[in-house]
Amino acid sequence: MRPLLPPLLSLSLLAPSVARADDVTVSGERPFAPRASRDATAPATVLDRARLSSPGVTAAEVLRGAPGVSVVEGGAGAVSTAAVRGATSAETPVYLAGVRINDDVGGAADLSELPLFAMERAEIYRGHAPLVADRLGIGGAIFFDPRRAATTELAYGATVGSFGKRESRLLASLGTRRDGALLALRAARSTNDFSYIDDGGTAFDPRDDRARRRANADVSLVDAWAVGRASLPRGGHVDLVGAHAERSSGVPGNALVPSRHARLHATRTLLAARSALGEREGVEVSLTTSALAATSRYDDPGFELALGAPSATTRGARVEQAADVRAEIGEASTLRVDARVAHERLTVETTSAAASRRLFSRAGAAWTSRLGEAVRIDALAAIECHGTSTAAEPARLCDTTAPSARARGTLQAGAVSVFGGAGRYARVPTLGERFGLTGPVRGNPALSPERGRIVDAGLRAEAGRGGARAAVELSAFAQWTTDLVTSERSSLGFVRPYNTDGARTLGAELDARAEASRHLSLAIAATAVDPRTTTEGRAGDLVPFRSRLTLSPSARAAVGPAGALDELALTARYVYQSSRVADRRGLVVLPAQARVDLELTASFAQARLQLAGRVANALGARLVDTLGFPLPGRAYFASFEVVGP
Repeated sequence: MRPLLPPLLSLSLLAPSVARADDVTVSGERPFAPRASRDATAPATVLDRARLSSPGVTAAEVLRGAPGVSVVEGGAGAVSTAAVRGATSAETPVYLAGVRINDDVGGAADLSELPLFAMERAEIYRGHAPLVADRLGIGGAIFFDPRRAATTELAYGATVGSFGKRESRLLASLGTRRDGALLALRAARSTNDFSYIDDGGTAFDPRDDRARRRANADVSLVDAWAVGRASLPRGGHVDLVGAHAERSSGVPGNALVPSRHARLHATRTLLAARSALGEREGVEVSLTTSALAATSRYDDPGFELALGAPSATTRGARVEQAADVRAEIGEASTLRVDARVAHERLTVETTSAAASRRLFSRAGAAWTSRLGEAVRIDALAAIECHGTSTAAEPARLCDTTAPSARARGTLQAGAVSVFGGAGRYARVPTLGERFGLTGPVRGNPALSPERGRIVDAGLRAEAGRGGARAAVELSAFAQWTTDLVTSERSSLGFVRPYNTDGARTLGAELDARAEASRHLSLAIAATAVDPRTTTEGRAGDLVPFRSRLTLSPSARAAVGPAGALDELALTARYVYQSSRVADRRGLVVLPAQARVDLELTASFAQARLQLAGRVANALGARLVDTLGFPLPGRAYFASFEVVGP
């Protein structure tokens, strides 16, 4: 069953962020490696706007090169998900401007159609999510932050590329960051009709191999969104947001049994408002209200998707209210208190209609204390309360509780800091997992929350001399998870989720970058993990679909300025994934794979005109997704953007 909340959840990027820049004060020169704004002391990776706006790049491709992140792809036009530090994608919350986009069917966030052109940055927290995340996650959390109005301008951009990729976008902003508005429109489509070799399910017998072209994988999308900000006294402000999107796509199925006629039609509407009341006597208060409504309709006239009906419609809605209070306690401590409530509803319509709903509430507090200039202590505790029911049952305020807590310390010694911490987290099963979806997929009301424990330690350092600078972050971790939710097929032919597996993951991560001058920079991200099951009878088996080594070095060379040319830059990026087992016993192994991406960018007239070209998988390597289905080979993309005064 595909997730209820389709890629149009990307529209929630306009919801006002509840994050405040971390209160750490850094003296002297600005750090070379960008710091995560929500928690500058946590193990985290920041991806800037230049990386997110590459022509034709997807969120899955961007995240694949970050340390600690495991990406699962379902092929062109299909769902792509991400997980951090050995957690599952359902255990990894993903946020757009502070709004969680994980769906309430399978729990994972679909990354396949996030509008990266509208993003300013992405922050990947490994192991410990900040308090502003409504779900603290078991392995961490991923935040995408959108662009906001900074000046008065009008911009138009377009991208064309392989496999029918076409995109047009218009952006207009008026005012400043304190008082202004931004409007963006986008229309995009892609046929995703790349060629691949169909081995007929006999990987070791090339006699029945034949070339095929991917069918029924097209995607078209139209969206519009707007965000406005008005300033208040004492540094406060009000953000108002509205967004709407419509998406239509084929549902291609898998390699051996592709679908030909199944379609997905989806719409999404978002309204949100946030009031930051400014700081008064060391206290800062903010309130956020948001409402999401989404409809997804699967048309399956040929019964290719096993829905049990020629069509299935899912309707989801969520209304949430959050309050955040931050107070300075003396000169060396900060207390932050966060409280939120939400009402969620899920309706599935096939041959009959089934509805379920959830009342969610959470209270949490974070304490930060500094001991002199060198030592910082952070502690966090939160408890979630979930009341779930079906349409025939009265709503309950709380039938499941999920406590979370962590503690972390940081020791600063000049340009080097050492950190370490431990935490305990939980994930409550989604409405879809507990109360059922369509005919062949049933729910299990008895599901227990998934739980995880983590300990980690590491160091970060920066150095610079003359025009050369370097920064490195190295960390190691151990993580244990229990009561994982998985599914089994019953003797009656339907699939039902249940609690079973436990897992232990040991790992190390490297995130380093260096700049010899403004014309040459290098970076490398690497992750080594050992993910093993702890379930009795299978203890020690490798966890499926986890590469034990990922490596992503990159290099960027630039020249300019010269005349009207601001800069001409060439970037090369290499991504390697080691082999993965694809079943519990490790009998099916997906081979190691590597790809090279090249990108050439040019900026003219003080960035008024920007041109970019990109070659994805430049060497034409044979790549496969999680199920072993071939992914696209070499692909070309070109884009331009013109910015008016």
